[in-house]
Amino acid sequence: MELAVDLQLPQASENYVYAVNPEAGTVAVIDARTQAITTVKTGNRPTYLRTLDGTDDAIVLNVGANKASVIRNREGGPTKTDLAVTAGANAIAVAPDAKHAVVYYNSSYSSAGQPVGSYQDVSVLTLSADGDADRAVSMTVGFRPRDVYFSSDGKRAFVITEDGVSVLDFAELAKSGAGIAKLVSFGGNVDQQNLDVSVTPDGRYALARAEGQSLLHLVALEGGKVQSLDLAQVYGALASAAAGGEDAGVAPLPVAVTDLDLMPGGKAALAVLRNQSTVLEIPLPAAFDDPSVIKAVTAEGQLIGSVTIAPDGAYALGYTTATELERICILDLQKRSPPRVVALRKTVQAVAFTPDGKTALITHKKAPGATTDPGLTPDQVIDRSFGYSLLRVASGDVKLQATRTKLGPIAMVPDGSYLFILFREDATRIKEVQRVALSSFLVDPIIPLENPPISIGTAPASGTVFVNLQHPDGRMTFIDWEAPLEKLKTVTGFELNSRIRD
Repeated sequence: MELAVDLQLPQASENYVYAVNPEAGTVAVIDARTQAITTVKTGNRPTYLRTLDGTDDAIVLNVGANKASVIRNREGGPTKTDLAVTAGANAIAVAPDAKHAVVYYNSSYSSAGQPVGSYQDVSVLTLSADGDADRAVSMTVGFRPRDVYFSSDGKRAFVITEDGVSVLDFAELAKSGAGIAKLVSFGGNVDQQNLDVSVTPDGRYALARAEGQSLLHLVALEGGKVQSLDLAQVYGALASAAAGGEDAGVAPLPVAVTDLDLMPGGKAALAVLRNQSTVLEIPLPAAFDDPSVIKAVTAEGQLIGSVTIAPDGAYALGYTTATELERICILDLQKRSPPRVVALRKTVQAVAFTPDGKTALITHKKAPGATTDPGLTPDQVIDRSFGYSLLRVASGDVKLQATRTKLGPIAMVPDGSYLFILFREDATRIKEVQRVALSSFLVDPIIPLENPPISIGTAPASGTVFVNLQHPDGRMTFIDWEAPLEKLKTVTGFELNSRIRD
C-alpha cells in the first residue's frame, strides 16, 4: 500500500509546521520549538502546500489566483515570493536539492468543488536561495501527468504521463523558456495509460510493467531506445536449469509480474512472480541484453505477491494482501541465504520499513465481527481485533500489538528511535496517540488528546512530533519525542492570537 502525501493537511519543514487557511487566504507558520505563530497572507484560497526537504521553506498553491507562493523562513521572519502557475494545479513535486519544483494537475487527486486543471500543462519553478531569482516556466507534457521523478544530480525532472515520459531539462528551460517537453515513449504497441513506471535515480532509464503481464519494458531516456524482457521465458529457463533440464510434466501456472520495485540506487529491480513464489533480481540495464544475469529467490510453498525493500537494500519483505495468510518472508539480498518465514498472528494489510532499515511496521486487516461475541476462541478474538506488528528484520523477532480501533496516520522519527500512531473513532470517543520505542517494541502509555486527531508529522530539526486536531479555530499538539509524554504543548487559534498551554 503506497500512500501519497495529502497536500491539504499541515506539512512540516525542519523546524516549522505550515497550516493553510483557504477562507482567510493565509498560511500559519508555527515554530515547532516555541509554538510561536506567524501568519502569512498568500493570496486567494491557498489550498495545496509542500515543504522543501532539508529546509524551512514551503510552496503553497493559491487555487483562486493560479499562483504559487514560496515561503522562506529566515532570521527576520518569513518572506514570500509569488509565481504564476498553471490553472487548476493540485500537485507539487520538489527536487531533492530543493532548487526546482514541478506544479501540475493530477486528475486522480481531483475532489468536488475544486477546478479541473490542464491535462498537459505544467509549471516548472526555479527556486533561488533568497527568492530574488525565483522563476516559473510553463511547459507542455504528455497527456494526464500522474507522477514526477527527479534525477539525483538535480538537473532533470521526468513527468510520467499516459503518453510516456516527458523530460524536463532545467538548463534547457533556463535558456529557451516555455515550450514542449521531449516525450519518450515505451512504444506504440504498449498500453502506456496503465503502466506502472519508475525512473532510475541517475535519470538514464524508465522501467515499466503492466498488470497481469510477464513483460517488462525499459526505455533509455536519453536516446529513446526501447527494450522488452519476457519474465515468463526467463523463469522457464531458470526453472529448467534448476530441474537439470527436465520437464516437470505438469502444466505451468501463468507468469505475471505482480510487483516491481527499484533497488536503492536503481542498479537493479525486484520483480515478483506470485504464481511461482519467486522474486527475480534484475540488474539494470544488463538483464535486458543478457537475461542470464538475473537471479531468482524462490520461497517454496509461500505466496508472495508484493515486496517492500529496506532503504539500504539489505533486505526485502515478501508478503501478500490478496489472501488470508498470516506470514511474511524475509529475503536477505546481501548474504543470499534461503528465505526465512516469520509467522504472524494476523493477515497483512501493508508493510513499511523504518528509516534505518532495521525494523518493519506491519499493519493488519481485521476480520468481520465483534470481539465480544460469545463462544470465540482466542485466535478468533485476535482475528477480529485491530492491530499491528513490529518485526526486527535481522533476527526475525516479531511482536503483535492489538489496538482498540484501526490505525490512523503514522509518523516515524527520522533516527528510527520512535514510532507515533494516531487512533480515532468518534462513536466510542477514542482520540489518542501511541509512542512506540523501536529499540524494545514497548508501547508507552497512551497519550490522550483533547480533540479528535486528523494528521501527524515530524519537524526533524526541532525533535518534535505535531498532531493536527479537529477544532474550529485550529489546534495542534506538539510532542518532544525524547521528553516525558506528559510534557505536551498545545497551540490553538491559527488565525487568532496564539494561546500556549504547558
